[in-house]
Amino acid sequence: MSISLKILKLQELDKKLIKNICNLKRTFWKFSLNSHLKWFKNFVKKNDVHILLYNKKILIGYNLLRTRTFFKNSYKTSNKYFYFDTLIIAKKYRGKNFSKRIIEKSLKISKKNDLPIILICQKKSVNFYKKYEFELINNNKVQFVDHKFNTCCMIYSRSKNLFFNTKFRIFTKK
Repeated sequence: MSISLKILKLQELDKKLIKNICNLKRTFWKFSLNSHLKWFKNFVKKNDVHILLYNKKILIGYNLLRTRTFFKNSYKTSNKYFYFDTLIIAKKYRGKNFSKRIIEKSLKISKKNDLPIILICQKKSVNFYKKYEFELINNNKVQFVDHKFNTCCMIYSRSKNLFFNTKFRIFTKK
């Protein structure tokens, strides 16, 4: 196996690669290819970060860090963050620790840009993300303004105190 990571922005993705990403996503999220392509077109922005994991030239893993906004207490001060979206490994490669490489790259990007990472996950995934220093946020402290949210919210940040002492509002689409 010859495993490599690529970090790309939207303008570096051609139609074929976007289709490959959407087909990989379909192996877990059971929506049609057209539905995935439509979602990609509507919600992926130019400053979002695409982390692609390859075995030779075959896409086997993907993560999307969406650059978005949150507000603490009021809407007066906005802050940027990475919304950790779409961690997927091709079925054939699952259970081989490849997600670790993608997550560690995501954390490096977070540190380099001095932006926290916020993710939404099922309760069964909380311990997995805790291994990478993500911390669970009390659901009473967070309001997702443009996204229905009834699972768990976690954060990775060097300045965790900012998120645990106040209520904040998160936008996932803006």
